[in-house]
Amino acid sequence: LYQLLRPVNQTIAAIATATRLMQTAVHGVNLINLVFPLLLLTGGSALSDFSATQLNAGVLLFLDAHHYGVLISEAFFAVSTLLLAYLVYRSELFPALLGILLAIASLGYFLDSFVFFLLPQYEAVLVSVMQPMAVVGELSFTIYLLVKGVRLARRPTPAAVATA
Repeated sequence: LYQLLRPVNQTIAAIATATRLMQTAVHGVNLINLVFPLLLLTGGSALSDFSATQLNAGVLLFLDAHHYGVLISEAFFAVSTLLLAYLVYRSELFPALLGILLAIASLGYFLDSFVFFLLPQYEAVLVSVMQPMAVVGELSFTIYLLVKGVRLARRPTPAAVATA
């Protein structure tokens, strides 16, 4: 996407790429929080001094930590998606509507990420609002890329050049 959208605004395209890479890095590091519960549950004799209640509490702690990590990586993803939305909207390669839908998806990711930390009591309600916003925006962009591709300027064929 960077190569396609760089002509629109190279700086914003680079920042969008960097935030997407940061999101990927945070998400990748966060996967360790899914390994630790398995280690706690299958640790064998090394963990025999801990009670089942303590081990279960440790498992829940790491699963909660994973959830927080997902929300942090989602904040980077929201920024990346918003920048992508701007680039798509301004680009002649895609319909402007796709940029608008991606901006709506970005809003959904921002809401999910920040409302959880600021107003956690509304998380359940928010998920029912955020997910459709994100799905519509991202799925429409994905389907468009798979079905239509990008609107590249038609290059003259050698036969057309010869007759001109």
